[in-house]
Amino acid sequence: MAGNINIKFPMRKSSKGAFDMNQSTIRAVADDLRILIISNYGERPIHYDFGANLRKILFEQSPNIKQQIIDSVTSAVDKWMSFVTLQNIEVDDNATNGTLRLNEIKVKITFLVGQLEGVLEQVVRA
Repeated sequence: MAGNINIKFPMRKSSKGAFDMNQSTIRAVADDLRILIISNYGERPIHYDFGANLRKILFEQSPNIKQQIIDSVTSAVDKWMSFVTLQNIEVDDNATNGTLRLNEIKVKITFLVGQLEGVLEQVVRA
C-alpha cells in the first residue's frame, strides 16, 4: 500500500480520516502545481511573490495575453518548483473554447518529475 504524500486539493473530507490524501507522486505534484498557478501575488504574507499572478494578467486583457500567461507560469515554476520540467503549456480562452466565459482561461500543462509525466488542466477566472 502506498503512503500518504500530501492533502488532495481542493481539500475534502475523507472516509478514512480528516482529509483525502494523494498517494502518488505525480498527483501530489499536480496538486502543488495547481496551487501555484491559481495563487496571486500577495496571497501568501511571507512569500509575497508566490504564484503565477494570473488574475492580474486576465484582468488587464492585453493583446498578447496567452504568451504572458505562459511566461508567468514558466517563471513561477522555475522559482518555486524547479524540480518540475515543463514540457508544454497550452492556453485556451473563449475564442478557442466556447465553454469558457470572457473572463476565463484554461491552462493545460504537461510536465515531468524525474521520469514521471503528468498533465494538469485548470480553469482560471479573473
